[in-house]
Amino acid sequence: IRGVYFSIVTLAFAEILYRAVNYSSKITGGSDGLFGFSIPSIRFPGIPAIPLSNQRNLFYFSAALLIVSYLVCRKILSSPFGLTLQAIRENERKVRSMGYNVEGYKVTAFALSAFFATLSGAVFTLVTGFASLDLLYFMMSGQVLIMVMVGGMGTLIGPIIGAFFITILGETTSSYFHQGYLIIIGISLVGVVLFLPAGLASLWRKRVKVSAV
Repeated sequence: IRGVYFSIVTLAFAEILYRAVNYSSKITGGSDGLFGFSIPSIRFPGIPAIPLSNQRNLFYFSAALLIVSYLVCRKILSSPFGLTLQAIRENERKVRSMGYNVEGYKVTAFALSAFFATLSGAVFTLVTGFASLDLLYFMMSGQVLIMVMVGGMGTLIGPIIGAFFITILGETTSSYFHQGYLIIIGISLVGVVLFLPAGLASLWRKRVKVSAV
């Protein structure tokens, strides 16, 4: 399956996993989630342990993981594997006719995306101190999609910009409008789609080009 059918099946599996975790309360905590676990420390040979329970250490640790993940993704995109993925995106039939295993490339890309999603989920759990059932709800996938669309699809820096923008906007407006902040996020998404189809990252690219000139 491919296209919109692949998206629907992915959401269906997410809903199945959500229900399974919810009903397995003895193992997963159900609707209460998992909490009460200790936050580990980073240990390197020859230096004292760095406790991640310290908010400043956790911030630097998260920022370092973000930078490393960005550099790894950038390296992947510039590799033959990444260039093949871009070719598949542009013209899948042509790449298939050249003898490439398109399905294998797609599965690998899907596995890589799952790896980075798992990494971000683990760090998010360190920040919040618990793992909520809401993290498995399909609305979380929708929130991530909104971040990508606002930041700029088809770019690496775009989703990072979109994540910062949506998170700060949500935290700022939720204290004033409670549930109404979702309307503001929706209006922001519509505004970006109408006036900045390439996302907020396009503003950065335009600024860089102007500075270069």
